[in-house]
Amino acid sequence: MACASSASAWATSLHALGSDDAAVCFVGGLCTVESYRRRLQAALRDRVPRARPSKPRFDPATGALLLAYRESGLAGAGIARLHS
Repeated sequence: MACASSASAWATSLHALGSDDAAVCFVGGLCTVESYRRRLQAALRDRVPRARPSKPRFDPATGALLLAYRESGLAGAGIARLHS
């Protein structure tokens, strides 16, 4: 049930962004459990067939820092190069 709820939330978010073929990263403690991650991926695939499961490019702390820079307007050319 939790997998389906999570997948439904992601599907709603991806559709709202207008991108149903986006890369989706599975992060957090539960996603380290292989059986849970497989069920989550299957549930997402059922709801958003074009979503692509992928590994995060950065660790959580770096991702949080990049989001903070972006939100504060400090994201410059050096930060943008990290995303390419």
